[in-house]
Amino acid sequence: MLTPEQLADIRGNIRIYDNRVAERDVGALLKEVERLTALLAERDATLADLRSLLAARDVVIDKLVLPSAAPVEAPCEICGGDHWELHCPDRVERGVADTFQDTGLDSADDVE
Repeated sequence: MLTPEQLADIRGNIRIYDNRVAERDVGALLKEVERLTALLAERDATLADLRSLLAARDVVIDKLVLPSAAPVEAPCEICGGDHWELHCPDRVERGVADTFQDTGLDSADDVE
């Protein structure tokens, strides 16, 4: 059987061990918090860069004159209609094979 002094010594050692484990765990937690804080800062910087790029893209898009908005200068080369070839309803009906008709190629495979 243990004496009261031995029990007190064991309890003291357990407290010391518990404190060391707690200090180690707190240290690991603090390192993880620092790592996550750095990741959040990096994410915020990336989001700011993306917002900047999106704003620049919007400025460019606003300055573009898209074919659908620009007046048609000549009749459609596919059907002769008053629209851009891009919007020609006959374009889809002709199919992909006809796309190469004017180029002298039989298919996309002939392009080097």
